[in-house]
Amino acid sequence: MLSTADVAKVFIDFIEKKIKKFPFSEGPMTAESSEIKDTLLALNHNKFFTINSQPRVNGVSSTHPTYGWGPEKGFVYQKAYFEFFIPSQVLKPLVTFLEEYDMITYQAVNKKGEEVTNVSEEDNVNAVTWGVFRSKEIIQPTVVDNTAFKVWKDEAFRSWTDKWAVCYEKDSPSSALLNDIAETYYLVNIVDNDFVNGDLCKVMLKFIALNQQLINEVDGK
Repeated sequence: MLSTADVAKVFIDFIEKKIKKFPFSEGPMTAESSEIKDTLLALNHNKFFTINSQPRVNGVSSTHPTYGWGPEKGFVYQKAYFEFFIPSQVLKPLVTFLEEYDMITYQAVNKKGEEVTNVSEEDNVNAVTWGVFRSKEIIQPTVVDNTAFKVWKDEAFRSWTDKWAVCYEKDSPSSALLNDIAETYYLVNIVDNDFVNGDLCKVMLKFIALNQQLINEVDGK
């Protein structure tokens, strides 16, 4: 573990199911991630270290083999989102790029708690998965919550140091690399609120294509 390329390989191996778990997950990738697998691989090849994601879903049956949940004869919805770590040098260009998309919201925070977001206090809690069922209120099992995100970031950054870096000798290059990532990267979540026509995968791949040189220059390629 001597470079960010080595780090990326671990994330990629997890996505490709070559390893069953790694510091950011206790279990294998979910079935729904297969729909966005190519984008996840592209992100991780380019130092967007993904730890959570889902594709958009617009009214599929609650009995759908991949996306379904809850009682029968219901309908399930999802907003596409990605959660990942990125180098601090990439954050500002990403934020500037995302401002072009008025249906996309984002939150970014580093280990120190320094935050960049376009989420207002009024929009603090964003349902990203919900179900509609007969004679029931809408059920929202998954939300993106700005306050909870800032609490969760402590555990997320500790995973680099307390779960991963400790696998190596304290003063080794591998330990130093993983600790440096924890100190210098941002944890980011991006939600595409257009669950009908949005294409967050396309947006992210476009950003990478437009900023490939900058990405390549961060920590070397």
